[in-house]
Amino acid sequence: MVLSNTAFFSIGMAPIPWGYITEIFPLRLRTAATSMVVAVNRVTSGVILMSMTSLSKAITIGGTFFSFVGFT
Repeated sequence: MVLSNTAFFSIGMAPIPWGYITEIFPLRLRTAATSMVVAVNRVTSGVILMSMTSLSKAITIGGTFFSFVGFT
C-alpha cells in the first residue's frame, strides 16, 4: 500500500516543482532554489508516506486514497 501511494504521488504532484525550478528562477539562484525545492519535496513525500498507515487505520483504504485525491 505504501509503495502504491508513493508511486501515484510520484505520478501526480511530486514532479511539479522540478518543472517550476527551471522556469521561475534565474541561473544564479537556481542552485539555492533547487536545494529548497528538494527539501520541501522530500519533507512532503515523507509526511504523506508516514500518514498513509495511520489514515488507513482510521478510515478505510479507499477513504485514504480518496482523501489524497481530494488534496491533489
